[in-house]
Amino acid sequence: MDGSFENQNVKSTKRQWTPEEDALLVQGLLKLVDDGWKADAGSFKPGYTKVLEKYIHDKFPNCTIKANPHIESRVKRLKTKYSAIRGMLSPSANGFGWDDTRKMIVVEKEIYSQWCKSHPTAIGLYGKPFPHFNALDIAFGKDNKISSPTS
Repeated sequence: MDGSFENQNVKSTKRQWTPEEDALLVQGLLKLVDDGWKADAGSFKPGYTKVLEKYIHDKFPNCTIKANPHIESRVKRLKTKYSAIRGMLSPSANGFGWDDTRKMIVVEKEIYSQWCKSHPTAIGLYGKPFPHFNALDIAFGKDNKISSPTS
């Protein structure tokens, strides 16, 4: 046996989030911020994923999303993408901008490619919209207000 069946099976057990589920998860994170669940810069108090699970199930009663592994994994992925974009928009990065209409990084392909060599979490973000950036800035940023992504 070449192992391809096992690899296929592992892939098929990964949950694919819909845009609606992502939006609801982000709404839930913002509600947690409003409700005082944010512990410090970018992290939440223990138990927040269970609160998010209930929030999602209240809106989508028949969904099968669980705090662990689904919400924990998705929040980690969103935070990684958010942090990568925030890094590209930092003063130490040159040539990057934010298109607020298309909700994506704007940069020359070569500059992006060079950046990814030393910042692998940015791989896959070129030309891809990230519609929840501003909301995640509230959830994961150091303060609770939206700051301009280009500043």
